[in-house]
Amino acid sequence: MFIYTRESHPGERFPAVHSLADKLAHARAFARDMGMERPMLVDDIDGTLHRAYGGLPNMSFVLDRSARVVYKANWTDARTLDAACEQLVHELRAREGGQRLAPYTVEWAPKRINERAPFMEGLMQNGPTAVHEFMAAIEAVHGKKALREMEAWLVSRGLERREP
Repeated sequence: MFIYTRESHPGERFPAVHSLADKLAHARAFARDMGMERPMLVDDIDGTLHRAYGGLPNMSFVLDRSARVVYKANWTDARTLDAACEQLVHELRAREGGQRLAPYTVEWAPKRINERAPFMEGLMQNGPTAVHEFMAAIEAVHGKKALREMEAWLVSRGLERREP
């Protein structure tokens, strides 16, 4: 299931929402544009669920049948999410086979592919404001040096850097 919490990078196409009707419209457009076939829930206008689960823009959780969190990632990555789901299915089959299971904790820090150009192209679909706000956030967290690749991308598109 997918939960639409908020627009991570508001822009001209999908600005920040101020009403539940706008949020629902954004969620429908997102589902349509992404070809999403799985069920989608929409968080309330205040982002209650989003804040309760950490507030990061692209988190993933897997819950077991009793709604207990069995996987939590601060970034959605299909490979590790698949691994978590495979583990959960393995456990369900083992339990159905009468095996006794005991919980344990895993800490894992995998790396994800982080290609800036495709990401920036995706941001640009929401308009230049989304790109510039993202760049401002990157600069605030990682410094001006982290913007080099993104600034080169802007130049390649015939755009100039502006403050959001």
